[in-house]
Amino acid sequence: MRNTSPNKNNNIRRRLKMHNKRPMLSSISLCGLMMMMMSIAMIASSLMIQGCAAFSAPSHHFHHQHHSDHDKSSLANLMEGCSESTRSKERRDWIQRSVSYYTKITRQANRRKKSRVLSGGGDGMDSETFQVLAKQHYFAYRKIKDGKHKHAEVLYRRIIDNLLQEDEEEACDHAKLAVTTLLLALHLQRMGDLRSTRMVFHRFFRLAVAERNEGEECACSAKVLGAYALFEMKQGNGKKAVWLAETATSFDNDLKKILQWKQFREVADKRARR
Repeated sequence: MRNTSPNKNNNIRRRLKMHNKRPMLSSISLCGLMMMMMSIAMIASSLMIQGCAAFSAPSHHFHHQHHSDHDKSSLANLMEGCSESTRSKERRDWIQRSVSYYTKITRQANRRKKSRVLSGGGDGMDSETFQVLAKQHYFAYRKIKDGKHKHAEVLYRRIIDNLLQEDEEEACDHAKLAVTTLLLALHLQRMGDLRSTRMVFHRFFRLAVAERNEGEECACSAKVLGAYALFEMKQGNGKKAVWLAETATSFDNDLKKILQWKQFREVADKRARR
């Protein structure tokens, strides 16, 4: 037998070991490959499902769009209803504030015993006539607050013109007219338009005195004439002021207190000494 060296024997044994391990490595590689293929199959299946969903999407989108349009319509109707409700509430609030303001300036609650004066004749607060006048006067008042003084003047003059055209008979013929005339005159006076102020007072004076029945009390007219007297006194027309105050007293005896004021008393005393 031929002798082999130890190194050669070792190489042979190493090769045999490597040969025995190859099947295990192949087995391991095969398992990895199978797992990879299973993963690819799962991904492909997922893509197919998504593709089916995408194919059926138009029908679903149509139904979704239909519901979306319905929801938008319902929302629009709801918003329109809320808007209408808000407008109705604002109108009620405006009427309430108007009536409250007009009632205050006419002193309706405090003067009810005086032939319903300053209450707009026989019109109660719930009447349409009273509410129309209330809204008109409150609108003019808001214009003054907003600094639109000329617009307020136009509104007051328009109210007066409308009242002069009325033919209805009232318990106090000049009740409504007196309120608006007084507001306009005071407004013009605050604006510094003294000439127009005098003209407004004088116009009312002619109507009140010319149409007044002898012995008839009219507290609304008396109040305007009293304001007219104070205006003339402030302008230095003492004699005219005293005469207007005496005329106002003949309309309403309660206004005698004006003649007791110092300025009026001094003018009256000078006239009496002459």
